[in-house]
Amino acid sequence: MTKVDRLLVTTENKETWDIDIPILFLGDWCRTDNQKHIWDRMDAIVAQPYGVDAKIKLRDFTNVKVTQEQILPDLVKVLNSYHGTNHSLRFWQILIGDWLQTYLSILINRRNTIIQALKNYNISSAIFLDIGSENFIPKDTSDLHRLVLNSDWNSTLDLKIINSIGKKILPIKVIKKDYLNSEFIHKKAHLKPNLIKNSTQIILKKFVKKSEAFIVSTYLSSLLENFTQLSFGMVPKNWNYRPEFEVVSRSNLILRKKLTDQFPQSRKDIYTELLFDLFPVCYLEGFNELQNRVEAYKWPSKPRFIFTSNNFATDEEFKLYSAIKTAQGVKYFIGQHGNNYGTSAYQFKNEEVVADHFISWGNGNNSNNVSVGFNFKIAGVKLKHNPKGQILFLLNHLPRREFTWDVYAEHALYFEEQINFIKALENETVSMIKIRLHPAHKQIDYYEKEKLLLANSRLLFDDQKKSFYELLKESRLVVHSYDSTGILESLALNIPTLAFWQNGLNHLNESARHSYEALVNVGIFHLSPESIAQMVNKVSNDVDYWWNQKSIQTAREQFCDQYSLTSKKPIRDLRKILKGNV
Repeated sequence: MTKVDRLLVTTENKETWDIDIPILFLGDWCRTDNQKHIWDRMDAIVAQPYGVDAKIKLRDFTNVKVTQEQILPDLVKVLNSYHGTNHSLRFWQILIGDWLQTYLSILINRRNTIIQALKNYNISSAIFLDIGSENFIPKDTSDLHRLVLNSDWNSTLDLKIINSIGKKILPIKVIKKDYLNSEFIHKKAHLKPNLIKNSTQIILKKFVKKSEAFIVSTYLSSLLENFTQLSFGMVPKNWNYRPEFEVVSRSNLILRKKLTDQFPQSRKDIYTELLFDLFPVCYLEGFNELQNRVEAYKWPSKPRFIFTSNNFATDEEFKLYSAIKTAQGVKYFIGQHGNNYGTSAYQFKNEEVVADHFISWGNGNNSNNVSVGFNFKIAGVKLKHNPKGQILFLLNHLPRREFTWDVYAEHALYFEEQINFIKALENETVSMIKIRLHPAHKQIDYYEKEKLLLANSRLLFDDQKKSFYELLKESRLVVHSYDSTGILESLALNIPTLAFWQNGLNHLNESARHSYEALVNVGIFHLSPESIAQMVNKVSNDVDYWWNQKSIQTAREQFCDQYSLTSKKPIRDLRKILKGNV
């Protein structure tokens, strides 16, 4: 059969469509639910998803890691030369490491997705948008995460990749635009000012000692974080109460082309060719702005140590401060931020590399610089579940396209399994279910609630007004539909817990697989929606009898020993780690 010539469509923006001719949608992100009335009547197909196979994921993960290790030394030389500095590789990795990993993952996904489509389909033409450099180049790391959600930005990136791989699609039509179609792009979500808190922090910061520890966003509760600071003889302060950093400088395309040309000939490839097209302004043209902001803050000039669990990824001011101080010999502690540490086969964490000491939540992380701590999120939390309460069902959201594989295709399969789970529940069990959609599900219009109600109109949904812990108190059982931080929390708090996810245990590295298999063997973790539905049906009327069996509790305790320890004296235990490693 002769393949049909098709227009390549890479985004949801209908400016790049021609509904009168056959179309190839590059992925499901192009045909959103709110446009179904249009694309459902077109001669259109969706390209085969890229990278969802476990072997390809592992190959691409390795590619990201190896490419980052190869690019970073040369990038450091280019940046030091331009800025007239002699900063170390670690200095720059603290500052740009998270951005670089995201950049490489995005580029590998986009490039390989397009190459696969060009190979497998007859593509006769394409239409792209060009939004211009000022709209395209991110201001900082957070801005890149926002831009990835924008269809116009993605169209411009696809155009750059098509040009870079040298594949000629004739004709290519380019529509020039000088604006973006999403209101949140290049804008930060400002918190509402709290005059009392802000005024208090201004007063407290007058009591800064130049040699006191810099402790911020630890993942502990505010109360425990304050007591931790007090334990080191400090007046408690929240260093996050400061004006948002907004980059004023504009990108300089001539400069960026010049810096691109400085990479060695041996490193000339798509990753270096497009690097300065996506390099954040705050590290280049706006670097002096960033330095001036950090110097203006009354932060400790010679801190005893630095400790955070949250600010290491996108807080540009904190990262620069940490890079400067570590270069002066200050110890840098980073606490675990959620799950996947020591378990994921497809992710590596920049924070584990740049920290002097990484504080894990359990014994399952075998990195050289790890200190075993406890789950900071549940420190000091004490709660009991309601044996006669609801069954809390937690759903994941559609991820941003920042991974090497097609997250839309994978999420579609994930959501099918949620529907199958709902359909396999008995009527009596369905009446106990309360569904908690992930707060981030609203970022992308995916109509998740409506699709679930089509599966069973009796479903009840949480209104998002209560905290996770409040919902745990009200629940007889919590069901997690994906491998998450919430699993580590509910298991450590000894809340009756069940979990299932797609792709079996393929997302795990070999060292973690045994711990997960132990929970599969006792029926806590499940590898199919039908299996977990059968378990929910079976135990829902007397969850505590099942949960308190010796085999269940032993498996739970052993898993938590590896990945989610608790502490009866968290301040003492944390202080011991910090003080003992300074």
